[in-house]
Amino acid sequence: MRTDVQTVFEMNMSQNPIYDNVHGAPFRIGESVRVLGSQDETFDPSYKRRVGTIEYFEYECGCGQSYPNDPMIGVKFRDGKTAEFWAEELRRHHASAKSKSLSVKPADNHHHQEIR
Repeated sequence: MRTDVQTVFEMNMSQNPIYDNVHGAPFRIGESVRVLGSQDETFDPSYKRRVGTIEYFEYECGCGQSYPNDPMIGVKFRDGKTAEFWAEELRRHHASAKSKSLSVKPADNHHHQEIR
């Protein structure tokens, strides 16, 4: 078993994820974001510039998060992988008309509730 920083980070991911919108969180569930990058030692540079979808918010994994405005944010990518980022490592992504026509609609169309 690997014990490097990335493996430890992956093992500790998602202690108590919230899959619903949280009033005051920096993004909304299902929102498209682009990964900007980070100087954080746990940041995997292979995610830089990738586009994904906000999957969940995490406030209890012991990384210094604060409720509601500073969670770890789970982002799911097209390849099925999910990784966690801080809000400052992400930017809202607005697809161009061309990429919208090429995008695949998600199969899961259930509605998310906002948690206050």
